[in-house]
Amino acid sequence: MSPETNPLAEFRRLINRRARQFPTLWEASKQLIEKSAFPSTVARLLRRSQEKDLPATIKESLRTVFGQKQAQRVQDLDGKSLKALTGFPPAKALRALCVFFELIARPGSQWPVPMMSSEEIEQRIRHTANPFDLLRYTEVASVLDLGAGDLSFASELVDLYVPEMQRQNRQLILHCLDRLDPHSKLGGPLHPEQDRLRMLQEKVGSTFAFFANQDMFNLRNLDEQGKLVPRYTIRHLLGASHTDLRIRTSEAVPISHCRGSSSHQGVLPTHSIPRRVCARSPTWRPCPPLPALEI
Repeated sequence: MSPETNPLAEFRRLINRRARQFPTLWEASKQLIEKSAFPSTVARLLRRSQEKDLPATIKESLRTVFGQKQAQRVQDLDGKSLKALTGFPPAKALRALCVFFELIARPGSQWPVPMMSSEEIEQRIRHTANPFDLLRYTEVASVLDLGAGDLSFASELVDLYVPEMQRQNRQLILHCLDRLDPHSKLGGPLHPEQDRLRMLQEKVGSTFAFFANQDMFNLRNLDEQGKLVPRYTIRHLLGASHTDLRIRTSEAVPISHCRGSSSHQGVLPTHSIPRRVCARSPTWRPCPPLPALEI
């Protein structure tokens, strides 16, 4: 933490940022404040808070809160102090601290998510000629390409942005899905060439994935295996004509809501569609607004 900043304000900012960045861990933190796990959670928070490199005033405040004996539930802790330290009410404060101090075991497939809010992302896109330039500015650049087909769009995206990102020591997370079976003769030129697939794997690395023969209305298996990002910066759908490009900005709706449950069957989340763009080349031009997208 910078000495020029207010230690408490900076600590609260970091707590909030981390909770937003890892929604899967945030959801899992509920288990750590259940009655059976609560005493152990408090003891671990006390130990981790004293081991971590934090300002002395923050360490002392955390020691005071978690050093109380016989705390068996959230109500036994000093709620006002927790609110002052984190900005959250007591239960959420504990969960946020569990995420911050890494009390939750991360699965190997855990992906980072954008920390910018949906509103911040949408405002930035509205003032950008090319909406995909958003990838230059977000701390996490991730794209879910639905209906990826021959991967020509993915290839163009990589050529445009990955060289610059690599110079900045940043990565592009690019996940492509398509319903075509790569072993089938149906689809003809819509199947990706092996050279293109190999090029994407080489340029992007381990953060590139192509899931073929995939039902895009049911992503449950990929989601449960941790192969999908909980919240992408941009989700993109290329229409059947290969000229209409529809984008969605990031929002607080997890990818699991696209799994094809009874309440979401056949419908992608319909939040935040700021504009439509048409594309055949790296030059994009705004088109009339689209209504909520259903496929």
